[in-house]
Amino acid sequence: MFITTYNGSMQYKEILDDYIAHGNKNLSAEDEKAKVDAYMQGPFGAGLDKIIGIEEGTEDWITKTIDKIDSMLSNKYTPEERKALYGKYPETIEKAIDWELQGYMDWLRDNSVDGRPTISGKVAGLGTKEEEADLRAFIDSMSSLYPNNNKESLSLLDRTDLSIDEFKTLFAKAREKATKDVEEQRKQIIKEEQEYNANFAKEQSEKKFKPMQVKKKYETYDINKDQKFLFARELLNFKEKRGIDVLELMQKIDKKQILNKMA
Repeated sequence: MFITTYNGSMQYKEILDDYIAHGNKNLSAEDEKAKVDAYMQGPFGAGLDKIIGIEEGTEDWITKTIDKIDSMLSNKYTPEERKALYGKYPETIEKAIDWELQGYMDWLRDNSVDGRPTISGKVAGLGTKEEEADLRAFIDSMSSLYPNNNKESLSLLDRTDLSIDEFKTLFAKAREKATKDVEEQRKQIIKEEQEYNANFAKEQSEKKFKPMQVKKKYETYDINKDQKFLFARELLNFKEKRGIDVLELMQKIDKKQILNKMA
């Protein structure tokens, strides 16, 4: 069985060489899974040049590699299957290699423009080893001194038209400018916060010592809604219509009742 044989990342190239030489083998599901797991632990893209047939670092090798992988996978999968390929863990060695080819092609596209490696591509190893080491050391030294989210400096990583020295100069200037901008923003924030606190304290002080003002509610007096007036008006109307002074009559009746009580 292969379970004890293919058990680590050191077996990556051996598994790849075996596939190139013999293709798919009739393995049990358990052996196939162990082989796939061992292969997936290997260094990404390290031996794919044997399948692609294009040596890394040769003239226009990035464009040729992208085109070759694209052609190989297009002959085996539909566009929909290729989209799903890299999002699913492979079940066979063949699928694992195709998975790696698709990922490697996407990685090359992301780190190059028209076949030329970007600065970030060189940092990732698409240039020479000297360029990679130089750029990594420089960026590591700068990242501790300046803000890391500055768009101007980060955009330089996508350039392909800069030498290493030109990149360093522009990158340092962009990061220095970003640092000054951040400092100015910090000062402005502090200033605005101080002004806000001062205004808030002033408003609270004025509220504390300001006399309370009572609001009075005024309503327009409508005599036609006055019950006493309405009653008096009815008495007057009754006197005009009947010739009887109701008020005088009531007074007489009231007076008579008082005299009766006294008798």
